[in-house]
Order: sequence, then C-alpha cells, then structure tokens
Amino acid sequence: MNQTPKCKENNSKTSFLSSFPDLILEFEKSGYLLRVVKPANSQINIKPHKYTQKNLKEILPKPILSELKPYYEKTLVTGQASFCHFDAKLEGKAFSLEMGLSLTSKDTLLAFLKNSKKQSNRIKNLYHTQKKLSIITAKSPHHIMQVDKNYNFLYVDDKTISLFEKCKINFSTASLQELLYPEELNTIEKHLEEAWMGKETNFKTCHKDKIYQINLVPALCKQSENTPATPSSLFIFASDITQQEHFQKNEINFLKQLQFTQKMESLGSLSGGIAHKFNNLLMGILGNTGLAESEISPDSTAHLYISDIKKASKELIDLTKQLLAYSGQGKFKEENINLNTLISDIEKLIYALVSQNIIIRLNLAKNMKLIRGDLSQIQQLLLNIAQNAAESYQNKNGSVTISTGIMYCDQNYLDKTLPPSKTKPGEYAFVEISDSGNGIDREDLHKIFDPFFSTKFVGRGLGLAAVMGIIKGHEGSINIYSEPEEGTTFKVLFPVIREQVECNNNFNKLSNNNNKLCNVLVIDDEPWVRRVVARILKKLGFNPIVCKNGEEGVQNFLKHKNQISFIFLDLTMPVMGGTEVFREIRKVNPKVPVILSSGYNEEEIIQKFSGKGLAGFLQKPFSFESLKQLLIDKGLIKEE
Repeated sequence: MNQTPKCKENNSKTSFLSSFPDLILEFEKSGYLLRVVKPANSQINIKPHKYTQKNLKEILPKPILSELKPYYEKTLVTGQASFCHFDAKLEGKAFSLEMGLSLTSKDTLLAFLKNSKKQSNRIKNLYHTQKKLSIITAKSPHHIMQVDKNYNFLYVDDKTISLFEKCKINFSTASLQELLYPEELNTIEKHLEEAWMGKETNFKTCHKDKIYQINLVPALCKQSENTPATPSSLFIFASDITQQEHFQKNEINFLKQLQFTQKMESLGSLSGGIAHKFNNLLMGILGNTGLAESEISPDSTAHLYISDIKKASKELIDLTKQLLAYSGQGKFKEENINLNTLISDIEKLIYALVSQNIIIRLNLAKNMKLIRGDLSQIQQLLLNIAQNAAESYQNKNGSVTISTGIMYCDQNYLDKTLPPSKTKPGEYAFVEISDSGNGIDREDLHKIFDPFFSTKFVGRGLGLAAVMGIIKGHEGSINIYSEPEEGTTFKVLFPVIREQVECNNNFNKLSNNNNKLCNVLVIDDEPWVRRVVARILKKLGFNPIVCKNGEEGVQNFLKHKNQISFIFLDLTMPVMGGTEVFREIRKVNPKVPVILSSGYNEEEIIQKFSGKGLAGFLQKPFSFESLKQLLIDKGLIKEE
C-alpha cells in the first residue's frame, strides 16, 4: 500500500526523533500530545501509546504542572529553549527527570525528557541554584540581557520582556538594534566597541521618556590554557535612573538658587552699608556747602563752584539710591500704582532712551489691579529692562514688546523665579518685556544681575543689579526666558494690593514760640552728621548738645531734661538704637518734640512711629535748606 506524503513525513520525523537517547514529547501549546517517541535505548520504561492523544493535564499532577508552567510560558513568549528538573511518577515508577523545552513552530513544542536519577543531586543543586538566580534576577533593579557577537539575544529577563511587551518583540529572532532608536545606537556604539575589547564600561542614555544607566560586562572565555580570555558574549545591565536624575537636577537647581540668594544677600548687605555710609558723607558735603553758600555774598563767583558741588552731590545721591535699590532698601515713598498708567506715562521716555531703529509695542491688559510701591523705583526698573532689550539688537532694526496682566502664582511656579525665598503664593500683576534680539548665553544667564557685569563693550553698571534689588524690595520676583539668537523675555511680578494702605503724613506740629529756643539734643553716631547738624543749628540760633550714641543721648537728656527744646535723633546707631532712645525719652517727657533722621524712607518711619507723637522726619542726606524749611514748618523759627 502506497503511503501518503503526510505519512511519509511523519514516519521520517519519528525515525529522526528516535535517534535521540531521550523520551521525546511533541505537543500543541494547549498541552495536547501529538506523539510520544521512546528511543530503543531509553531508560524511561513506559508505553508511548498510552499517552499519545492525551493532554498533559491528564498525565501529570497539578503540582508538577504548576512547577513547569513558567518554563513553558517563557519558551512560548521568547522562543528560547527552557531547561528544568522535576520528579514524577510514570506508570507507578518514580523518575528524576531533566526536561528541555523547545518551540518548533508557533503552535507546537518538543519536550526532551531524560531520566537522571544518578545525577539527581547534582541536578537538584543546579535547579535550586537556578531558582535562586531567578529570584535574584526578579528582585534586581536592573534589566538584564545577554547578546552574542551578532547582537542576537542569548538571555532576556522577565522585566525586559514586560518592558517591550507592547512592541511585540520576539526575542528569539530579534537583535539588539531592533530595540533601540538610531540616536541611541550612536550613543551605545563606541561603548560596545570597548566592551568587545574586554573592558567593562558604563554610560547613561535615554529611551523614550526614561533615563537609563547602562553597564556592559563582557563574558570572557578561553579557547585554551595558552590563549588570553576573549569576550564570547556581553551582559547588558540597564537601570532606570529617571527619578534619581530628576531629583539630582532639582537638587542642583536648588543649590544654585540658594547660592544666588546668598550672594545677592551678601552683596546687598555690602551695597546697603556702602549706601548708608555715602548718605552720611553726603550729609557733610550738602550741609557744609549750604552753610558756605549762606555766608558768601550773592555776587561772589564761589556760588558757581558751590552750585557744581551740589550738582555732583545730586549725582552721588542718585548712585546711592541705586545701591539702596540693589540692596532691596530703596523704597523711599510708597503709593498705589497702576502699571498700565505708569507704562503709558513713560513710553516717550523709553523712546528717548533707545535707538531710532527700535519700535516699542504695548500690549496692556484691561482692568489691571493696583500694586503698592515706589513709583520712581518701578519706573527705573522698567526703563532699565526696556533699554537692555533694545540694546540686544546692536543698532539693527527691531521691536520691544511690553505686556501686562494678572496671574495667580502657586509655590511651584514661584520657586522657579528669582529671588526664590521671599515670595508667597497669590495673585500677582506682571510686566513682560520681550525682544527678539541676540538673547543671552546659558552660561551668562545667572550672571546678569551681578553688579557691573555686562556682555556689552560699554554701559557696564548697576542697571539689572538694581532691577533685582527693586524687585526684592517690593516683595516681587522675576523670571527670565532666553535663547541665543532668539531673544529674551523678562517677566516681573508684583503682589497686588490685598488691603488698602493708608498713610498719614501729618507729623505733630510744634507749638509756635516767638522766643529763640535754646538747647537742642543732637544724637547721631556719625561724626560728619553731628558736625554739620550742629553747625546748621548754631547758624539758625540754637545751642546744640552733641551726643555720639543713643546711650549718651539718654544720659544728656536726663541731665538737661528741663532745658531741652527739641531732639534731633538718628534711627540706626550702635549701643542704643533710635527706637529705644525714643522710648526712654517718652517715659521721662511724653511731650518733648523729637525730629527723626534716617536713610530709610519716610513711609516706613510714619508706620513705625504712628501714634507715638513724632514731631518730624528728615531723610538723609538732607541739605541746609531742607533742615531750615522743616524748622520753619514746625514753627521753631520764623521764615525770613
């Protein structure tokens, strides 16, 4: 009888399988046995026909099926052979079996069984070792792969299989290149070359939205005892370090912000100290020039020289204001400000400062809320930034856009602004000044608020440094967006008014007295100020009693309390400050007039001494004329 082609194929296949010294099972992936081949020399003494066309579930008990399941599934998913060891009873006999599983097609598998009772202890040990390694691999934070010299996969752990599950990668046929993007291949190529030379190497790379630390470990082997070990394959250990990288990046940014804040505070303290010292020295210049001018004949040419000294002094006062602004102490007179109105008012002034090639565009939001601040300081801030934006075009045609608006800022947003420590979540009015000029290099971006730093050949000064001080003094913040050759945007935020601030500028009036008042207590720690105030008071007909600190001032007041007409008091002094001196004097005589002098702004003093009976205030540096006018206003002297 002639055999069909199918029968011939099955017989030849059986004959081929019979040549193996193992019991061989061919079954579908559902577990249905197609054939059982028992070689003649097999040590497993069973009758194959009893098992053919049965399901493995009918042959093997559930515990063994559960034990074999992971190896079965791994072979189906990866296409790679799996090996395991188990004990089973077949036809009443106990066997210690080694099994190898291999995928012959997408629907059928071969299982090679070998009775290894003699080697069972060794195999059990190997099996337990394999289980331990499987547990270690499963618990390891790494993705583990092994590739040969053609980058075909020899081993892939379960985590990696799960990672690429959606991509439907068949690791039995895929190669390493199929897992990576072209840019990743460029990164990994040179490291692979080093690894194949026998050198362990590690590097970072990105895959999709994750960052990985990659370690390449060559598996070295010797062809013979006399030859050096060379890599036969590579182990690839990949760790997801995305969170660590983000944490480290945030930590670095935080440290940078902290360093910036500390530097700004340090420089601010320095510039504030210098500015207050300047103010006291300017007191000596302005006061003495005023005295000299009052004693010189109106026809004298010396008036011309004194006029120039006054002009130079005013420029020094402006510089001092910039230093105070940089230190965050530059708010001299606060008021309610509408940013739209302010910008509209200074538009012509901006045009006067910038090149004729620059167009100013305004994009002002409707219904802007008011902010509280020093009008002249905020005006200076806007002019400095606008001028900086215009200069980025380097005399080429361009435009500067000034926009306003209201936004709510949460803590997350404010933490990314400068300075990062003072601002609080809430509603802010903002001014955005944008240009499309040269932009700022990344390495220069953190330096732009440093005093006297500039990327321009000329114009080095306190422009942007003063901007930061003004912002800090107004409890605001700033954000800068810039790319080289694409332009820069400065976004300045000011807290909107939450409560209406009322300021009463009416100090206590001194009672008018036609008789010349006698003793005046002058309390100031600066020699220049003491001398010039004493000279002015003598010129105006008073008898000054000069004290070099607060403690000495209180002692002199107690000594001459019935002869003191009024007190000229400095606010900031060592030993005993002005506030404490004021309190001690009020305990003895609540009605004695006190005129306070300070480099701080008038509004701060008004709020600090509100309701305490302060007679008057003079902001340093003041001139001979300013002090004289205050005494006239308070009725202490008559106007000539």
